[in-house]
Amino acid sequence: MNASVTIAKTKYLSMIADLAGQRATPLLLLAGHAMGTVDLVGSHNDSDVATLRICGDNIEFTCYLGVHGTFHPQFCLDEGSRTHSLTGQQYTEDSVIRLLRTCIRNASALRIEDDSTLFDPEDETFVVDPAVDEELQEVHNT
Repeated sequence: MNASVTIAKTKYLSMIADLAGQRATPLLLLAGHAMGTVDLVGSHNDSDVATLRICGDNIEFTCYLGVHGTFHPQFCLDEGSRTHSLTGQQYTEDSVIRLLRTCIRNASALRIEDDSTLFDPEDETFVVDPAVDEELQEVHNT
């Protein structure tokens, strides 16, 4: 792992600790061992309210209020993101962190997703020798 990715991962883990508050410990353990792209997802009533993602050395965020962008390597809002709060204040790094903290801490469920959780065994494709196909189907149906 190169230095840039290590710095991003350290910052990501510290952000999880801050955003998740008392629920951070198990999330930190999962995120620390996760591989590839890692998401901290906060949801409420089965709807995602906020996501904090690390992909390589980028830390990205999204919020149900339409605020999305990047924290690391530098803070910026994506094109198409809301730039001002409902009260008219411009979103800054600090205000977005406060917004995400509120969303994550008030979420009814928090989860860590990584590349390994994206695997769906239902989507597996097997190439079967036609001579064995009928036998496999019979075994599967009995």
